[in-house]
Amino acid sequence: MEFTDLFIAIARAAGIPAREVIGYAYTTNTKLRPLSLVTDVLHSWPEYYDTERGQWIPVDPTWADTTGGIDYFSKLDFNHIAFAIHGENSEYPYPAGFYRKPDKTTRDVTVTFADIIPETSSKPLDVSIAFPASVIAGFETKGTVKITNRTGASVEGVNVSVQSTPVDVALFRTEKVLPPFGTVTMPFALTSGDYFSGGKGRIVTAVNDQISTHQFSIRPAVWLLLPGGIVAGVAIVALLLITKKPRKLRASDIMQQ
Repeated sequence: MEFTDLFIAIARAAGIPAREVIGYAYTTNTKLRPLSLVTDVLHSWPEYYDTERGQWIPVDPTWADTTGGIDYFSKLDFNHIAFAIHGENSEYPYPAGFYRKPDKTTRDVTVTFADIIPETSSKPLDVSIAFPASVIAGFETKGTVKITNRTGASVEGVNVSVQSTPVDVALFRTEKVLPPFGTVTMPFALTSGDYFSGGKGRIVTAVNDQISTHQFSIRPAVWLLLPGGIVAGVAIVALLLITKKPRKLRASDIMQQ
């Protein structure tokens, strides 16, 4: 708590919002555990507010000092479990472990973790391609590729490539870690040939070993004129028929008949 209090005091003195998080930090490596007087104690670490990113950033200056130099300042693991956050009030709300009786000398809190790693799907990532089924040649068409992690476990090393035919579009991206239920969106745009070309096109997305395809048809730009001309012609004829007034018969017309 001393490391955390000092960090918060220095940060606030510099005009940086900071707060305390009390919880439990777990590791199976005894050499990386912070020094303590009892077997199982609560841990505390600070957070500071990054105005450019618009979010609270957790750091752990305690472990950075007691773990032999491992950097817990610019990154934090998922083993830090928050029980309570102290912002305006340095004591309330009370975290788990603070409710014990004064004469009780047992553990503050007991935390156990499963030894069995949950099974993940062979295809943990959901890949969707948003692109029209039909495009007009010579005009730019935009689309997106969305990759979503549907599992509760992080997926490391997500390599994404987006390629298309007959238009040569090639995009590549690598995500070091895609967190649980995280999403990556890649926008793209393509122009299918000249105005008179037609045929079929295909977009292929490869996410690690997962392959997804999207077929689309390419219509010549003159295709816009054909139905447009027919519709315009029918509309003109209908308009003439509606607006044409019937001519009254005159006496001379009757005599001629």
